[in-house]
Amino acid sequence: MKQMKTSKLSIVCYGELVIDFFGTLVDGFSPKFGGAPGNTAVGLAKLGQKNLRFVGKVGKDFFGDFLDNTLQSYGIETEDLLHDPKNKTTLAFVARGKNGARDFSFYPGAHDQIKPTEVRSISFKDARILQFGSLTQTNLDSQKATAYLLAKARKEKAYISYDPNVRLPLWESPALLKKTVLATIPAVDMLKVNEEELVFFTGTKSPKLGAKKLWKKNLQLLLITLGDKGAYWKTPTGEGIIPTMRIKPIDTTGAGDAFNAGLLSRLHPHVNNGVLELDNEKIKVAVSFANHVASLSTLKRGAIEALPTVQDVAYLND
Repeated sequence: MKQMKTSKLSIVCYGELVIDFFGTLVDGFSPKFGGAPGNTAVGLAKLGQKNLRFVGKVGKDFFGDFLDNTLQSYGIETEDLLHDPKNKTTLAFVARGKNGARDFSFYPGAHDQIKPTEVRSISFKDARILQFGSLTQTNLDSQKATAYLLAKARKEKAYISYDPNVRLPLWESPALLKKTVLATIPAVDMLKVNEEELVFFTGTKSPKLGAKKLWKKNLQLLLITLGDKGAYWKTPTGEGIIPTMRIKPIDTTGAGDAFNAGLLSRLHPHVNNGVLELDNEKIKVAVSFANHVASLSTLKRGAIEALPTVQDVAYLND
Protein backbone atom coordinates (compact mmCIF):
# COMPACT_ATOMS: atom_id res chain seq x y z
CA MET A 1 0.00 0.00 0.00
CA LYS A 2 1.32 3.44 -0.91
CA GLN A 3 2.06 5.59 2.15
CA MET A 4 0.05 8.79 2.35
CA LYS A 5 2.04 12.04 2.31
CA THR A 6 1.99 13.90 5.63
CA SER A 7 0.26 17.25 5.33
CA LYS A 8 2.44 20.13 6.58
CA LEU A 9 -0.07 22.19 8.51
CA SER A 10 1.18 22.62 12.06
CA ILE A 11 2.97 25.47 13.77
CA VAL A 12 5.46 24.26 16.37
CA CYS A 13 6.49 26.62 19.17
CA TYR A 14 9.70 25.65 20.94
CA GLY A 15 11.21 27.18 24.05
CA GLU A 16 10.58 28.33 27.57
CA LEU A 17 7.45 28.05 29.66
CA VAL A 18 7.59 29.96 32.94
CA ILE A 19 5.37 31.10 35.74
CA ASP A 20 5.12 34.89 35.61
CA PHE A 21 4.42 36.48 38.99
CA PHE A 22 2.89 39.89 38.34
CA GLY A 23 2.62 42.63 40.94
CA THR A 24 4.67 44.60 43.45
CA LEU A 25 6.41 43.95 46.75
CA VAL A 26 3.81 46.12 48.47
CA ASP A 27 0.68 44.58 46.95
CA GLY A 28 1.96 41.05 46.36
CA PHE A 29 2.42 38.93 43.23
CA SER A 30 -0.06 36.74 41.33
CA PRO A 31 1.14 33.69 39.32
CA LYS A 32 0.26 33.55 35.63
CA PHE A 33 1.10 31.49 32.55
CA GLY A 34 4.23 32.85 30.83
CA GLY A 35 7.13 32.33 28.45
CA ALA A 36 7.35 33.93 25.01
CA PRO A 37 6.93 30.77 22.88
CA GLY A 38 4.03 29.66 25.07
CA ASN A 39 2.38 33.08 24.83
CA THR A 40 2.80 32.97 21.05
CA ALA A 41 1.21 29.52 20.88
CA VAL A 42 -1.78 30.65 22.94
CA GLY A 43 -2.01 33.85 20.90
CA LEU A 44 -2.22 31.78 17.72
CA ALA A 45 -4.91 29.58 19.25
CA LYS A 46 -6.97 32.61 20.30
CA LEU A 47 -6.73 33.90 16.72
CA GLY A 48 -8.27 30.64 15.52
CA GLN A 49 -5.11 28.82 14.42
CA LYS A 50 -5.34 25.03 14.48
CA ASN A 51 -2.67 22.29 14.48
CA LEU A 52 -0.43 23.80 17.16
CA ARG A 53 2.33 21.90 18.98
CA PHE A 54 4.65 22.88 21.81
CA VAL A 55 8.16 21.60 22.52
CA GLY A 56 9.94 22.49 25.73
CA LYS A 57 10.67 21.56 29.34
CA VAL A 58 9.07 22.35 32.68
CA GLY A 59 9.55 20.93 36.15
CA LYS A 60 7.73 17.86 37.34
CA ASP A 61 5.74 19.98 39.78
CA PHE A 62 2.37 21.66 40.06
CA PHE A 63 3.64 24.74 38.21
CA GLY A 64 4.69 22.53 35.28
CA ASP A 65 1.33 20.78 35.32
CA PHE A 66 -0.44 24.14 35.29
CA LEU A 67 1.52 25.31 32.24
CA ASP A 68 0.93 22.00 30.42
CA ASN A 69 -2.79 22.00 31.22
CA THR A 70 -3.14 25.62 30.11
CA LEU A 71 -1.65 24.84 26.70
CA GLN A 72 -3.95 21.84 26.32
CA SER A 73 -6.98 23.94 27.30
CA TYR A 74 -6.32 26.04 24.17
CA GLY A 75 -6.06 22.94 21.97
CA ILE A 76 -2.24 22.96 21.81
CA GLU A 77 -0.55 19.54 21.58
CA THR A 78 1.95 18.96 24.45
CA GLU A 79 3.21 15.45 23.76
CA ASP A 80 6.74 16.91 23.35
CA LEU A 81 6.65 18.98 26.55
CA LEU A 82 9.08 17.36 28.99
CA HIS A 83 8.52 17.28 32.76
CA ASP A 84 11.89 17.31 34.53
CA PRO A 85 12.04 15.55 37.94
CA LYS A 86 15.41 17.16 38.76
CA ASN A 87 14.72 20.84 38.04
CA LYS A 88 11.81 23.01 39.09
CA THR A 89 9.73 25.10 36.70
CA THR A 90 11.31 28.48 35.95
CA LEU A 91 9.79 31.47 37.80
CA ALA A 92 9.82 35.10 36.66
CA PHE A 93 8.74 38.02 38.83
CA VAL A 94 7.44 40.93 36.76
CA ALA A 95 7.02 44.36 38.37
CA ARG A 96 5.12 46.93 36.36
CA GLY A 97 6.39 50.48 36.04
CA LYS A 98 5.11 53.60 34.32
CA ASN A 99 3.40 53.31 30.91
CA GLY A 100 3.20 49.53 31.20
CA ALA A 101 6.99 49.02 31.35
CA ARG A 102 8.27 45.92 33.15
CA ASP A 103 11.15 44.91 35.40
CA PHE A 104 12.05 41.20 35.52
CA SER A 105 13.65 39.03 38.22
CA PHE A 106 14.22 35.36 37.30
CA TYR A 107 14.58 32.13 39.26
CA PRO A 108 15.91 29.78 36.53
CA GLY A 109 14.69 26.22 36.38
CA ALA A 110 13.93 23.51 33.83
CA HIS A 111 13.32 25.64 30.74
CA ASP A 112 16.93 25.54 29.46
CA GLN A 113 17.87 22.08 30.75
CA ILE A 114 16.95 20.34 27.49
CA LYS A 115 19.55 17.82 26.36
CA PRO A 116 20.19 16.68 22.77
CA THR A 117 19.24 13.09 23.64
CA GLU A 118 15.79 14.27 24.75
CA VAL A 119 14.83 15.80 21.39
CA ARG A 120 16.06 13.08 18.99
CA SER A 121 12.57 11.72 18.35
CA ILE A 122 10.93 15.09 17.62
CA SER A 123 9.79 15.42 14.03
CA PHE A 124 8.86 18.43 11.90
CA LYS A 125 7.43 16.45 8.99
CA ASP A 126 3.98 17.89 9.74
CA ALA A 127 5.33 21.36 10.59
CA ARG A 128 4.86 24.29 8.26
CA ILE A 129 6.46 26.74 10.73
CA LEU A 130 8.84 26.42 13.70
CA GLN A 131 8.84 29.39 16.10
CA PHE A 132 11.55 29.63 18.80
CA GLY A 133 13.60 32.03 20.95
CA SER A 134 17.05 32.22 22.51
CA LEU A 135 16.27 31.12 26.06
CA THR A 136 16.90 27.48 25.16
CA GLN A 137 20.42 28.48 24.06
CA THR A 138 21.84 29.76 27.35
CA ASN A 139 24.05 26.74 28.12
CA LEU A 140 25.99 24.18 26.10
CA ASP A 141 23.48 21.31 26.35
CA SER A 142 20.47 23.43 25.43
CA GLN A 143 22.45 25.05 22.61
CA LYS A 144 23.20 21.62 21.17
CA ALA A 145 19.57 20.54 21.53
CA THR A 146 18.36 23.69 19.81
CA ALA A 147 20.92 23.36 17.02
CA TYR A 148 19.78 19.77 16.46
CA LEU A 149 16.13 20.82 16.23
CA LEU A 150 16.94 23.64 13.81
CA ALA A 151 18.91 21.30 11.56
CA LYS A 152 16.08 18.77 11.63
CA ALA A 153 13.48 21.45 10.91
CA ARG A 154 15.58 22.63 7.96
CA LYS A 155 15.96 19.09 6.64
CA GLU A 156 12.22 18.47 6.97
CA LYS A 157 11.45 21.80 5.25
CA ALA A 158 9.82 23.85 7.98
CA TYR A 159 9.91 27.65 7.86
CA ILE A 160 12.03 28.73 10.86
CA SER A 161 11.07 31.89 12.75
CA TYR A 162 13.40 33.32 15.45
CA ASP A 163 12.50 35.84 18.15
CA PRO A 164 15.56 36.04 20.46
CA ASN A 165 13.49 37.65 23.26
CA VAL A 166 16.52 39.01 25.14
CA ARG A 167 16.50 38.43 28.92
CA LEU A 168 20.01 39.32 30.08
CA PRO A 169 19.68 37.94 33.66
CA LEU A 170 19.34 34.42 32.24
CA TRP A 171 22.67 34.57 30.39
CA GLU A 172 26.20 34.14 31.67
CA SER A 173 27.19 37.37 29.96
CA PRO A 174 25.92 39.88 27.37
CA ALA A 175 28.80 38.85 25.10
CA LEU A 176 27.68 35.20 25.09
CA LEU A 177 24.10 36.22 24.34
CA LYS A 178 25.15 38.42 21.43
CA LYS A 179 27.52 35.80 20.02
CA THR A 180 24.90 33.04 20.27
CA VAL A 181 22.08 34.99 18.62
CA LEU A 182 24.22 36.35 15.79
CA ALA A 183 25.53 32.84 15.13
CA THR A 184 21.95 31.50 14.97
CA ILE A 185 20.61 34.00 12.42
CA PRO A 186 22.17 32.16 9.43
CA ALA A 187 20.10 29.09 10.37
CA VAL A 188 16.67 30.76 10.25
CA ASP A 189 14.21 32.14 7.69
CA MET A 190 12.61 34.92 9.71
CA LEU A 191 14.09 37.12 12.44
CA LYS A 192 12.20 39.49 14.71
CA VAL A 193 13.78 41.89 17.23
CA ASN A 194 12.51 44.92 19.11
CA GLU A 195 14.05 48.40 19.38
CA GLU A 196 16.16 47.65 22.46
CA GLU A 197 17.41 44.41 20.96
CA LEU A 198 18.31 46.21 17.74
CA VAL A 199 20.60 48.54 19.67
CA PHE A 200 22.07 45.63 21.66
CA PHE A 201 22.90 43.57 18.56
CA THR A 202 23.89 46.35 16.14
CA GLY A 203 24.76 49.47 18.15
CA THR A 204 22.31 51.64 16.22
CA LYS A 205 18.74 52.87 16.74
CA SER A 206 18.14 53.20 13.00
CA PRO A 207 15.95 50.33 11.75
CA LYS A 208 17.38 50.64 8.25
CA LEU A 209 21.02 50.65 9.35
CA GLY A 210 20.41 47.98 11.98
CA ALA A 211 18.61 45.77 9.49
CA LYS A 212 21.54 46.07 7.11
CA LYS A 213 23.86 44.80 9.87
CA LEU A 214 21.55 41.94 10.86
CA TRP A 215 20.61 40.86 7.34
CA LYS A 216 21.92 37.53 6.06
CA LYS A 217 21.29 36.09 2.62
CA ASN A 218 19.35 33.15 4.08
CA LEU A 219 16.68 35.44 5.59
CA GLN A 220 13.32 35.67 3.88
CA LEU A 221 11.88 38.24 6.29
CA LEU A 222 13.27 40.53 9.01
CA LEU A 223 11.04 42.43 11.44
CA ILE A 224 11.93 45.16 13.93
CA THR A 225 9.07 46.12 16.23
CA LEU A 226 9.10 49.83 17.10
CA GLY A 227 6.50 50.17 19.84
CA ASP A 228 3.98 52.91 19.10
CA LYS A 229 5.78 53.66 15.82
CA GLY A 230 4.76 50.32 14.32
CA ALA A 231 7.17 47.85 12.76
CA TYR A 232 9.94 47.83 10.17
CA TRP A 233 10.04 44.98 7.64
CA LYS A 234 12.67 43.84 5.18
CA THR A 235 12.76 41.13 2.48
CA PRO A 236 15.36 40.46 -0.22
CA THR A 237 13.45 42.85 -2.50
CA GLY A 238 12.02 45.57 -0.27
CA GLU A 239 11.75 47.28 3.10
CA GLY A 240 9.70 49.85 4.97
CA ILE A 241 7.88 50.85 8.15
CA ILE A 242 4.24 49.99 8.80
CA PRO A 243 2.58 52.32 11.36
CA THR A 244 0.16 51.10 14.00
CA MET A 245 -2.84 52.61 15.76
CA ARG A 246 -2.29 55.21 18.48
CA ILE A 247 -3.33 53.93 21.89
CA LYS A 248 -2.49 54.46 25.55
CA PRO A 249 -1.10 51.11 26.75
CA ILE A 250 -2.15 49.67 30.09
CA ASP A 251 0.32 46.76 30.14
CA THR A 252 2.88 45.86 27.45
CA THR A 253 3.48 42.34 28.76
CA GLY A 254 3.34 39.89 25.86
CA ALA A 255 2.96 42.52 23.14
CA GLY A 256 5.88 41.08 21.18
CA ASP A 257 4.40 37.61 21.48
CA ALA A 258 1.05 38.95 20.29
CA PHE A 259 2.85 40.47 17.29
CA ASN A 260 4.40 37.07 16.53
CA ALA A 261 1.03 35.35 16.79
CA GLY A 262 -0.65 37.86 14.52
CA LEU A 263 2.12 37.71 11.94
CA LEU A 264 2.48 33.91 11.90
CA SER A 265 -1.28 33.47 11.60
CA ARG A 266 -1.17 35.51 8.38
CA LEU A 267 2.02 33.95 7.00
CA HIS A 268 1.04 30.34 7.72
CA PRO A 269 -1.23 29.77 4.69
CA HIS A 270 1.49 31.06 2.36
CA VAL A 271 4.42 28.91 3.50
CA ASN A 272 5.29 25.98 1.27
CA ASN A 273 8.16 23.63 2.20
CA GLY A 274 10.07 26.32 4.05
CA VAL A 275 9.45 29.09 1.52
CA LEU A 276 7.27 32.14 2.20
CA GLU A 277 5.29 32.70 -0.98
CA LEU A 278 4.11 36.28 -0.45
CA ASP A 279 4.98 39.45 -2.35
CA ASN A 280 5.95 42.61 -0.50
CA GLU A 281 2.49 44.18 -0.67
CA LYS A 282 0.92 41.20 1.06
CA ILE A 283 3.74 41.08 3.60
CA LYS A 284 2.91 44.69 4.49
CA VAL A 285 -0.71 43.68 5.07
CA ALA A 286 0.44 40.84 7.35
CA VAL A 287 2.72 43.18 9.33
CA SER A 288 -0.10 45.71 9.70
CA PHE A 289 -2.33 42.97 11.11
CA ALA A 290 0.43 41.92 13.54
CA ASN A 291 0.84 45.55 14.66
CA HIS A 292 -2.84 45.81 15.49
CA VAL A 293 -2.90 42.49 17.33
CA ALA A 294 0.07 43.66 19.43
CA SER A 295 -1.59 47.02 20.14
CA LEU A 296 -4.84 45.39 21.21
CA SER A 297 -2.91 43.14 23.61
CA THR A 298 -1.68 46.18 25.58
CA LEU A 299 -5.19 47.35 26.46
CA LYS A 300 -5.60 44.70 29.18
CA ARG A 301 -3.37 43.51 32.01
CA GLY A 302 -1.60 40.17 31.80
CA ALA A 303 -0.10 38.12 29.00
CA ILE A 304 -2.40 35.43 27.60
CA GLU A 305 -5.47 37.02 29.16
CA ALA A 306 -4.84 40.14 27.09
CA LEU A 307 -4.14 38.36 23.81
CA PRO A 308 -6.85 39.23 21.25
CA THR A 309 -9.38 36.67 20.06
CA VAL A 310 -10.85 36.05 16.64
CA GLN A 311 -13.79 38.25 17.61
CA ASP A 312 -11.50 41.08 18.75
CA VAL A 313 -9.77 41.27 15.36
CA ALA A 314 -12.73 40.48 13.14
CA TYR A 315 -12.83 44.08 11.87
CA LEU A 316 -9.21 43.75 10.69
CA ASN A 317 -9.86 40.85 8.36
CA ASP A 318 -9.44 41.73 4.71
